[in-house]
Amino acid sequence: GGAGSATHVAVRADLRNTSGDVLLMLRDHLSPEIVRELLDYDSDNGTFLWRVRPGNAHFNATYAGKRAGCFVSDGYQMITIMGIRIRSHLLAWIHYYGEWPCMDIDHADGNGWNNAIGNLRLADESQNMANARVRDDSSSGLKGVTFAPKMRRWRARIGVGRKRLHLGYFESK
Repeated sequence: GGAGSATHVAVRADLRNTSGDVLLMLRDHLSPEIVRELLDYDSDNGTFLWRVRPGNAHFNATYAGKRAGCFVSDGYQMITIMGIRIRSHLLAWIHYYGEWPCMDIDHADGNGWNNAIGNLRLADESQNMANARVRDDSSSGLKGVTFAPKMRRWRARIGVGRKRLHLGYFESK
């Protein structure tokens, strides 16, 4: 964080989940030029540093030249700008390409902390979910496979678009 103290709203790269008011405010007021004015971005390693702000001695003494953002429990890095917590991969895309993404942003290696531009790609919701990690509470350790106690078998399911398809019950994972 560091650059704001107002109420924080988690802004996701999948813009459909962002409240319309926040999204409009961000798109209207957070241009690529402003992102570049506030932050330096190293596209090779995905890190951000706060830039010097002329006439703001307190900010400069506290933050300028220092790493921007914090890592949060959902596995992503957030940076606060204009009082809004924004996922760093969204800022990386805007900073590097000079425009807001037209789709979700996916981390190719599945590591939400790796915001190197070579690791970020546009993806629709289905593609993004296909690249998701196995949940920590998974009984099987596999995506789409759960134990069905009543059947005493493993159930396999996949998601296609917005539909969940049942593949069957199996004796082994």
